[in-house]
Amino acid sequence: MKTIDTLKKLLKNHNNLEDTLRTVVMEGQYHYLEFLTTNLVLEYLTFIEVIGEEETKKLIEKDLQLKEMISSIQAFMSEPEKWVNALMDKKEDVWTRLNMFRDNLSDQVAVLAGYDDQIKQHAYILRRKFPDTDGEAIEQDISVEQSVMEIMAYLFEYEDNMTINNRIKSVYGELPVRMSKIKFHEWIEQALLGLKGIHKKDLDNYLTYMEETYAPESIKGYGMVMESVYEDIKVFEKLYNDPIEEMEVSRLFEGMEGIRRLLESCVSLYTYTTTVVNNMLGILNCLTQESYEEKKVILNNFIETIKYIHNRSHEEHIVDAFLVNQLDALSTDFEDKRMDNSRWEGLLNEIKQGYPDEIIKLNLAEALDNLSTVYILLSSSYFAPLKSTLEDLRIVDTPMLMTHVELFIERLDAVSQKDGRWQKRARIANLLSVLNVYHKSPEEIETYIRDVFEGCRDQKEKIGSMTSIRSMMLD
Repeated sequence: MKTIDTLKKLLKNHNNLEDTLRTVVMEGQYHYLEFLTTNLVLEYLTFIEVIGEEETKKLIEKDLQLKEMISSIQAFMSEPEKWVNALMDKKEDVWTRLNMFRDNLSDQVAVLAGYDDQIKQHAYILRRKFPDTDGEAIEQDISVEQSVMEIMAYLFEYEDNMTINNRIKSVYGELPVRMSKIKFHEWIEQALLGLKGIHKKDLDNYLTYMEETYAPESIKGYGMVMESVYEDIKVFEKLYNDPIEEMEVSRLFEGMEGIRRLLESCVSLYTYTTTVVNNMLGILNCLTQESYEEKKVILNNFIETIKYIHNRSHEEHIVDAFLVNQLDALSTDFEDKRMDNSRWEGLLNEIKQGYPDEIIKLNLAEALDNLSTVYILLSSSYFAPLKSTLEDLRIVDTPMLMTHVELFIERLDAVSQKDGRWQKRARIANLLSVLNVYHKSPEEIETYIRDVFEGCRDQKEKIGSMTSIRSMMLD
């Protein structure tokens, strides 16, 4: 069986990609392939707020600066009569475009404000359907106590452990999590303590897996893009302090377009690529050693599609007509179709309602719809027991586990020591998204959810989170 390091190197080498994927299929190492392949092609990851520690004060200051800049731009554009020359031709057109950009900026910044991709999608659609004026009426109906109890009742509605685990992970993904560095370390420790009793080799594999999840190369790409957004907004804010003449209008719109393009890239690439990769991994998960020969053509198509995504990982839009056609072909050819994802209908509706026109024109929604009957990897597959392959089968006890946990946290700190604000957030969110929550007691889960809601930045944030979770409960 190949080691995780070997797989990572091979997956990055196009020449060996086919052999590597075939090996993974034959040996059933889907837990390796899932996060390795995803991190190879994803350039943009969700991020999380880090607060409460002395070393994060500068990050908070930059957050506030960015928030103030965005607010000032929005206010600046909401009163164009103060700075657009009154005699300018087609003045109304300029105002209309400014208002459109202001709304788009607000949406896209909100999308990147620390939520999981699902809450991003729900919030995006909800803002389109319901005016802000309804917010105050809803606020009075949502309390922390009510929200927590409603979620807990939903989580434990069924006794099936797999269902409960998947629901817990889904709800965790909808919450606007914030935690200090100390809290983050405690979270890791508590999550890993549940591994007591596994084999030493399995623990080593699991910790290596978590390290790889924490430090994918895609983190750098995300940080670079968000840094560009920050710098562009800072420059844009200083451009126009005097009334704008007609000849300067194009320059104004050019500056806006740069910000819009960067933000849209962050949102759309993360969302689309995640969806595409998860579907393709679902196809691969259906392949077994017995069915490999029968599915050889499909596997080859899968490999070609992975290569194509890999090659386009630095393009502005990974999803294009060719990729959509590949997805269509895969969904049509694959015979062993199974469906195990109740949220497809909502996701497809959001794709059709809220995503950029160029993606809709490529019929991505239809391609995904055809593919939705293929088995999708469940979140719990992250935590399937890893096979032990060495003679050393020592059982891990608490002291041994704590030693490994401490070293693991030290390595995580070392990795992110020189990170900027965006990289640090992306790493934490990436790791939190795959930490095991299966072993946590209902009391621990309730305490965590309560802490999150009490720590919401404002009522709007709490309402947005709860609305998204309620939508998920109805799926």
